[in-house]
Amino acid sequence: MAAAVVAVLALAAGCSRESDGQAVRADSAAAGIPTVVVLDASDSMNTADAPGPRWAAAKAAAQELVSSLPPDTDFGLVVFGAQVSAKSAGRQAACADVQVVRPLGSADAAEVTEALDGLTPQGFTPIGTALQEGAALLPDTESALVLVSDGESTCAPDPCETAASIRAAKPKTTISAVGFRTDADSLQCVARDGGGVFVTADNAEQLTARLAAVQNAEVADSRLAPTGRGDAKIGDTLDQVAADNEGFPTSGRTEGDRLIIVWKDCTYTFDADRTLIEIAPGDPAGATGVTIDGVTAGTPGSRVVELYGEPTTSGDGVATFPADEGAGTGYRIGYRGGDEIGDGTVTTVVLCRCAGDDSEDKPEPVLGRDQYIPYAVGFGAARPAVISFGSTASSTIARITWDSWGGQTATGTGVSQLNGVGNPLSTMSLKASDLGWCDGAWTYRKVQTATSEARLDSSRKIDVCRA
Repeated sequence: MAAAVVAVLALAAGCSRESDGQAVRADSAAAGIPTVVVLDASDSMNTADAPGPRWAAAKAAAQELVSSLPPDTDFGLVVFGAQVSAKSAGRQAACADVQVVRPLGSADAAEVTEALDGLTPQGFTPIGTALQEGAALLPDTESALVLVSDGESTCAPDPCETAASIRAAKPKTTISAVGFRTDADSLQCVARDGGGVFVTADNAEQLTARLAAVQNAEVADSRLAPTGRGDAKIGDTLDQVAADNEGFPTSGRTEGDRLIIVWKDCTYTFDADRTLIEIAPGDPAGATGVTIDGVTAGTPGSRVVELYGEPTTSGDGVATFPADEGAGTGYRIGYRGGDEIGDGTVTTVVLCRCAGDDSEDKPEPVLGRDQYIPYAVGFGAARPAVISFGSTASSTIARITWDSWGGQTATGTGVSQLNGVGNPLSTMSLKASDLGWCDGAWTYRKVQTATSEARLDSSRKIDVCRA
């Protein structure tokens, strides 16, 4: 399954981060604040693709987090889906399957291990109720509530609304989430509405590292997540980045068709369409980059391979690893001391739109994401004959004939009732561009329309992937 688009949802403030006057270190320990982990033990956690069962990976990650907490840190554990079988129980019983397996108290790895070893994944996914139980354990002081799950919520209450309510009642509690081999909307919104961080994890090593990272939201917010850093995400436009990051400049130096902006000791690279394609902390670029998993200058290359597998490209002291296949992002990691990165040591870390080898065979592209906005029609398909940007006739283009498809751009012509129903049809020209990954599909992510081919290049580019 493709990794999903990952978002760091807390506030960003450039590449340089400080806490109490001290730079945030790549090897910062977990925060010594009261922490409750809410762990998914639904039936799907029996899936063996971590490698091994997802439940085994989740238990190991929770155990490692407890071991990493500072002494005398209060820790609690809530599990859902471990008491009632999803295959035989009624919905009411399955949606009430939430238990506090360890009340809040001094962290003890042995006790957590014993509690988890006696559980069997088998039930539903009542995320909202589990979050409520976890929040009830925490004080009104600074604290962390962390959800680990591999899927969408299957029960009321709504997890997004629940997270927002908890945050309103306990504003010093950050609610973060780790999606294990998923980027489910109900996990992303928990972190967004809970003031925390959302990341995905694709294997056991990543799950262990990322659970520890999001427990300390401040540190997680300072790192290069698989799709961005803070509120600057690969694929965002320059205008979006500037709007989301106060003080971000909109001008810089140009190198060919690229715009290079250095802000707060970090280099941001935008392509010809002024779309963010690279984030490189430090000087030289990438020297102080840290992945969400803690990979940074000085990390053994063997650890990089443990986390991300074999590189998609490697040579001349630089290796590229997939960060988020769905978003088309990768970690470009410099190394020295070995012919291969596994034998060397990391020197630089950059997040970029560089998921793999460009020579790799790609599937036939589709146009945008299905229903990228409500009422959109025809998107998410290859060579669509009809597309609609809304619910009106004037927003629909029909009888489309594509003159080219599969290259870096695709052009076509169609007809539309621009002047309303009953009036003559208008001929429309289309141009699809920005070929790359969108939610796991090889996609033309932008489209332009105009009443003539001559007007296409000056027409607005509509983002039909991220809306």
